[in-house]
Amino acid sequence: MSGFRVAGDKSLHRKKERKHPKLRLAMKIALLVILLIIMAVMIVFYVKFGDDLLRWRNQAKQDVQSSTTETFRSSETSFIYSADKKVIAKLRGDKDSYYLAFDQIPQSVKDCFIVTEDRDFYEHDGVNILSTMKAAVLLVKSRLFHEKISRGGSTITQQLARKIYLTDDKTYERKVREIFYAMELEKKYTKDQILEFYINNVCFANAKYGIESASRAYFSKGTSELNLCVRSRTDRKRIIRWNIMTMRSSVKTVF
Repeated sequence: MSGFRVAGDKSLHRKKERKHPKLRLAMKIALLVILLIIMAVMIVFYVKFGDDLLRWRNQAKQDVQSSTTETFRSSETSFIYSADKKVIAKLRGDKDSYYLAFDQIPQSVKDCFIVTEDRDFYEHDGVNILSTMKAAVLLVKSRLFHEKISRGGSTITQQLARKIYLTDDKTYERKVREIFYAMELEKKYTKDQILEFYINNVCFANAKYGIESASRAYFSKGTSELNLCVRSRTDRKRIIRWNIMTMRSSVKTVF
């Protein structure tokens, strides 16, 4: 009886397989066509931009290899002290910034930046392929329909690369070069170092670069003295909310 049932199940399975042979064939052909189109686009892109890609990659490699930790902490704000150790003068570089080492940055600040900017920061190698593809589609769409891009796909490492080496121009070239720089940064520096560099170079508006500079400017106290919390928002799953809401107009420009 069991043998008959097994034979019957196999016969039914074969009938199901033969039921839609044309549909299965059409799906295979469609998949093959899509793969061929992707390959053709990649070949055309390489033929047209191959030399540029090689030049951009080499430039990124050279720049990052020649960088040091000082590259990410230039133009800090300096102070002149009196004999009794009181500040008598404040000298700014080309930007107002105060640098914090990784262990000086509160864990809540680190967590908030990762949650808002790059949830997979400690998992990827500098580039989130899925997010980059989505950003590329949005960029093409914005060019075709003249729409404003409301979100990006850059990881924390890519954003750091853009802040240090590139510009904020929304172009294909900048995006590709940003990827090359991010990959090179991940090869040379640890994740903790990259996060440290990023938090110290983020602009909080009004020429305030880095979390410590923003904290002193908006609250007249150091970052370690602030209380931070996280709440939901429709256009972002998570955002940083300071206990003094007047800072929101400045902080939101970062995200």
